[in-house]
Amino acid sequence: MWCGTCHALHAPPTVQQSGEFFRQKCLSCHQNGDCREHTKVRETRGDQCTSCHMPKAQSLEAEHSVFTDHSIPRAAHVQPVATETDAESELVSFWGNKAEPRELGLAYAQLGVRLQDKKRVVQAVELLKAAEAQGQVDASVLLQLGYASDQLGKSAEAIAYYQRARQHDPAQTVASVNLANHLAMKGQTGEAIVLWEEALSRNSWSGICKNQYCHRLFAVGGPKGAERALRKALELNPALKSARRLLADPRISKSSK
Repeated sequence: MWCGTCHALHAPPTVQQSGEFFRQKCLSCHQNGDCREHTKVRETRGDQCTSCHMPKAQSLEAEHSVFTDHSIPRAAHVQPVATETDAESELVSFWGNKAEPRELGLAYAQLGVRLQDKKRVVQAVELLKAAEAQGQVDASVLLQLGYASDQLGKSAEAIAYYQRARQHDPAQTVASVNLANHLAMKGQTGEAIVLWEEALSRNSWSGICKNQYCHRLFAVGGPKGAERALRKALELNPALKSARRLLADPRISKSSK
């Protein structure tokens, strides 16, 4: 099987057609009688093969994304959840070799965020600082140290790490946005706006960055600039509700007249 076995690459079905379209793809190889699920259960799921054998689940690697399981398991399964055992288990290298502090620290940092586990965050910081001491330091290490410092309530350390991450990689937009947020909270709005504008020039779809940027433009009396940024955001993502809410702000409508 390959993608084209089931997907019509040049003529994809509409949302309304997709259920029956993919069901017929399944039935081109399987018989309807092959399904052993109870009829009533199948009916509640629209009698669609994909509802059981290609379940959708929230992606843990990207915000507001849905992952469709393309392994097509024979038996329907439930979405795995993190358990106490998962939280207490130790990470090991996928390849079986000894993991370096950098790789292990980055992995624990992501695990700490995923499980909202401060213990894992502290573990990540220890490993990443060990990597730094060994000369294994780069923008990714510094960014995660900054984010971990944020989670531990150490804003001064976070600012320092974000600044160093930008020095290692000026194109590191996440470090720029996070640093700008800190500067804005300290009242350094002008510096924050420069960083947000720089980040948006590199990554114009960042909705979080646009929201922060536009709110601060309002604060310094720049509704026209905020309106331009919001309209650009909606060009890139018409479904961005936060941008539409900000466009409805009376300060924008007043400046447009």
